[in-house]
Amino acid sequence: MAESTAELFSGLVSLGAGAYHGYCNAQGIPLEKENLELVLTYGPAVLNATIMGGLIGLGGITRGWRINNTLEATIIGTGIGGIKGGTKTLLGYGIGYLTGYVMK
Repeated sequence: MAESTAELFSGLVSLGAGAYHGYCNAQGIPLEKENLELVLTYGPAVLNATIMGGLIGLGGITRGWRINNTLEATIIGTGIGGIKGGTKTLLGYGIGYLTGYVMK
């Protein structure tokens, strides 16, 4: 249950960040803070990677996995989480950009 809730939350954050970034770019709205563009671009992938890797690592520890198995699963989960977060951000960016372009 916790994994699905965390994935839902991080997925919505990824889509929202991407959509906002795409909309602003399509409308020509400059992002006021210099680091905001960086955070909107890479933040969701890092968030997803951290959540997924952390949940898998904690799951391995609580299930009594050996250290090597837990570390391997955590590393793989972190990579998959980053890819999923980046993909959702890219999808949100496309939706936001298209919406901003049509509304312009």
